[in-house]
Amino acid sequence: MQNKQQNIKKLYILPFFFLTLCLTACGSKSLTQQQTTPAALPEETTAEPSKPTATTTAEPTQPQTTSAALTEEALIEIMQNACGSDLQTYLYLDMDNDGQKELLGAFAPDDMSAFHTWYASSDGSVCKEVLRSAMSFDECAMESIALDHETHVAINTYNLMGDNKQFSILALQDSEINCLAENKPGYVGTDNNGTIYLSVEDYDGMYDPDMQMYLTHTWKRTYLTYDKTQKTYKEYTAKQISEEEFLKLKNAKECLETIRAEHTKENTKEIQFSFFIRKNGILHVQCNEYDTAGFIYYSHYTMQYQDDTILDTPGEQNDGQMFERFSQFEAVE
Repeated sequence: MQNKQQNIKKLYILPFFFLTLCLTACGSKSLTQQQTTPAALPEETTAEPSKPTATTTAEPTQPQTTSAALTEEALIEIMQNACGSDLQTYLYLDMDNDGQKELLGAFAPDDMSAFHTWYASSDGSVCKEVLRSAMSFDECAMESIALDHETHVAINTYNLMGDNKQFSILALQDSEINCLAENKPGYVGTDNNGTIYLSVEDYDGMYDPDMQMYLTHTWKRTYLTYDKTQKTYKEYTAKQISEEEFLKLKNAKECLETIRAEHTKENTKEIQFSFFIRKNGILHVQCNEYDTAGFIYYSHYTMQYQDDTILDTPGEQNDGQMFERFSQFEAVE
């Protein structure tokens, strides 16, 4: 009987023990879920904000690719601070035709020093020396050369006395300042029609037989053109032609008669002519007047022609001797 009662107690205890194990297991699983769920939240919250952060940092970089152009005064201040000297001359202009102006400035550190030319980009981020004259000069002048696609600048250095002049030509191409000609003889500019000229000086306006030397300070012009394919300047050379070829042009005979009359004097012994023609529509008549004392006076007339007609007779007179070319540039014949 006692054994039977003990067996009955075991029957009651076993189900209760089993129920306790189940509740304990369920409770431990639920607790585990509560502990692991918060641990996953920081990973999700840190991942999601990173997306808009990347977007917001990318957007402001786009406007920074185009910098605002500075004023003329601001660029001058930047350049003078960079070079440590006041500018003697400068040009503030749009060299690459992008709507924003750059600055070119030149100065000589002292009276016995060469001219230094500096360039500053439109936003002032680039400011550097780009050119130095080959020797000391008294003055520096800048001449703009307006082309269809860009604007170049001729840097002319010269002395106030004598015929010593040198020029360089700068261009802004592909955001880089380039020197297309450096310290070449002469002075470069443009006339009222936009024609690019190279002026050279000499002392060849008169020959003195007693001193056996040429005298008289002269200025002569040749003409340049820019080849944008080769990115270089070339010279319209003055090709010499015969008098017969010259007289084939309309108004040529009247032109020659006018020049002859102007140079015929009482002591005139002889007048010699030579003729030069350029592909840019300009021709010259060289007139050498010999007198009875042995002096020779040299002058040339410059005029325009179109097709087979001389447009202005006798044209502009200048002292000096005309030649086929005056530069080291490649010839356009």
